[in-house]
Amino acid sequence: MSAKRTPINDGLPLFERLHALRKHADELNCHIELCDHDPEEGLDFGPFLLRDQHGYRVWEFGLPVAGIADALRCFARELAGDKRAWTNFGARWAARYMPHRDEVRS
Repeated sequence: MSAKRTPINDGLPLFERLHALRKHADELNCHIELCDHDPEEGLDFGPFLLRDQHGYRVWEFGLPVAGIADALRCFARELAGDKRAWTNFGARWAARYMPHRDEVRS
């Protein structure tokens, strides 16, 4: 199995992006669903979970659509044997969901 680019286009309506991601998830024998828990601030970045064919979470916490796309890319690379598949997970999208340094109190 080769890792391919996850089909997501930010210009598409949310429904169409989710549909494309669900199709890609099916190809990897996993599925996207809504979180089954109350969101935890600082841990959950969005309302979606990615589960593998056995029902285990591919990523432990809730993700936004961009996070699901990123998780699918990483999961595909992991299935292809890439030991560094998750190295840059969240690099492109997570900063939008984290508080700015000035907002974090020590």
